[in-house]
Amino acid sequence: MTAGGLVAILLTALLELTGSRPLRVETTLNVEALPTIRNFLDKFSIRRKWPMEMSDRLLQAAEETLLLLLEQAKQDEDSGDRRLRLLARKWGQGAELEFIAAGGEGNIQDQIAVLASHGTAEPREHELSLRILRHLATSVRHQKYHDADIVTLHIEGPTRGG
Repeated sequence: MTAGGLVAILLTALLELTGSRPLRVETTLNVEALPTIRNFLDKFSIRRKWPMEMSDRLLQAAEETLLLLLEQAKQDEDSGDRRLRLLARKWGQGAELEFIAAGGEGNIQDQIAVLASHGTAEPREHELSLRILRHLATSVRHQKYHDADIVTLHIEGPTRGG
């Protein structure tokens, strides 16, 4: 039993060491963070040896998510400086982007579901961003914990063999 326990511990440690760690960047939650996010996602794509189309999809999804988080921060009555942490990790053949920001009201995931069921003749700018995000990402998940927003996007990777 002791030998089996030791083997399990060693295998777990080996998997942790060889597994891909998420890359992360921290910045303030504002429009000026966009060049930092762009550089970060370019490096992430280059490490994965993805084509430019995948890098562009990641950047477009990140831009739309940043705009949505900024809009929610504006609606929040507390206008203090907010930090944004972006984590990027491999997800199957694609990528998972996780945005963590303080504050904001509403749930992006719920808003996307409402948009899918109701068509509007003239969408507002916020709704347009949600629709674009829905088409760029395979899934969008928004959670709120004690005045912190966590938005997780799954973006499918490049298809092999066209």
